[in-house]
Amino acid sequence: MNNIKKVLQTKQNVVVKYDDEYAIISNIRPNNYGWTGWRKTIEETKRWIGCYSIDESNFKDWEIVDAFDFEQPSFKGIDKVLILPNAKEECEKEDMDWNEKKEEMVGGVFEVKKVFITYCNVWNKDKSDYWSFPKSCLSYPFEEIETIKIGNKEYDKKEFEEATKNLKPIN
Repeated sequence: MNNIKKVLQTKQNVVVKYDDEYAIISNIRPNNYGWTGWRKTIEETKRWIGCYSIDESNFKDWEIVDAFDFEQPSFKGIDKVLILPNAKEECEKEDMDWNEKKEEMVGGVFEVKKVFITYCNVWNKDKSDYWSFPKSCLSYPFEEIETIKIGNKEYDKKEFEEATKNLKPIN
């Protein structure tokens, strides 16, 4: 068994080196591997995790430099995500395009179309198109709580309605 495959049995990612360039091979699912292609630095390589497929028959005797796991939010294909205000900076950091359509999505909650290792494709509101965002600028949205204001205080509308539903008007 190839050394890379052995390491991938215990770690999600293996950094390999060949001719002063680096690549990361990722264990996406059993017998399904992603890879970055060759890059000049390990940091640059980490931005490309999971972008391409590689068959284990293509694993060579490359030098193993490092192996690691990483924690990323695990969004599913039907989850709704909040696009955080740092989206533009994160997209630029990851060499992802930025445009007016993405700008309009910032601060909104949208459905995830497809999940990759470091980024997600996210549908626009009417699901006519989707855009790629790094996971670092996505979050699960907090449930919006509708409030009702009485005097200077705000109350959860559902709780207020439940607490006052049996009150009778004073005649």
